Amino acid sequence: PGLDNFRHTYAGYHGYIAAVVCVWGIAANLANIIVLTRKNMISSTNLILTWLAVADLLTMTSYFPVSIHFYIMKHPDLDFPTSESQHWIHFMLFHINFTVVAHTVAIWLTITLAIWRYLYICYPTRGQDLCSMKRAKIAIFVVYVLSAIICLPNYMVNATKLNERVVNETTNSSFQYYEFCQSSISTAYPVVDNFNYWIQAILIKLIPCALLTILTILLVMAMHEANKRRMKLKSQGKRDESARARENNRTTAMLLAIVGLFLLTELPQGILTLCNSFIENFHVDVYSPLGDVLDITALLNNSINFVLYCT
Repeated sequence: PGLDNFRHTYAGYHGYIAAVVCVWGIAANLANIIVLTRKNMISSTNLILTWLAVADLLTMTSYFPVSIHFYIMKHPDLDFPTSESQHWIHFMLFHINFTVVAHTVAIWLTITLAIWRYLYICYPTRGQDLCSMKRAKIAIFVVYVLSAIICLPNYMVNATKLNERVVNETTNSSFQYYEFCQSSISTAYPVVDNFNYWIQAILIKLIPCALLTILTILLVMAMHEANKRRMKLKSQGKRDESARARENNRTTAMLLAIVGLFLLTELPQGILTLCNSFIENFHVDVYSPLGDVLDITALLNNSINFVLYCT
């Protein structure tokens, strides 16, 4: 009951907070794309960062109208996500599928980024070849395509239907509205619903969280070793090489912050998803009431990279 009360209370503020975060995130990610695509900024790492910004921008652009229509301008007698307009409920259905794909892209590009940087640090002489521009383009293409394919079951499980609600039993006045329901495929083949759940849980939550944790630890260890090498170069009087190593360490620290931020926002969701599998009614009692909070943490994550770059 406490979580349910919290959900209803926070829902009144969520639309305004999400709209502000989305406006900031759209502007910030556009700035990221403009800067990272300048001639003097072209590199394989920055190419991955650019397409990460594109994925974040797509998420923000899709979420902004949802925050306005379904939260700020919501009909007082309707729940989220329902609508009097068939067009808006269809847009909401598109938004759910679209943002899952965009968020999956962002997660796996962050993992790619961490792998890229780890290879650069561990193999300084071969880093340029191992993390070439051509390989970066292939990695980005594979992440975008596979993310869309992985989410195919998600497109199949939801549909919309027309419903009616009585608002005054004395006068028998009512209005019609549209809401989500299980699709005919999901109803006829429950295995599709189960398959979609496990795809979401394993490939979009649990495995990425595990990989991000491992890569964060490896990057911290690699940075420690790189610092020791830099101090050794400095003591030998090789100041130019030491300065280059210091610049590399600063870049690695920034990328580590990006990876760490993703882990901070994704790990709680991964743990909650795991609890859904083993605790009865956990999804209804705990996960669902926290849905808006999980959304706003993901949106903040999508909008804050600009601040990290500037810092």
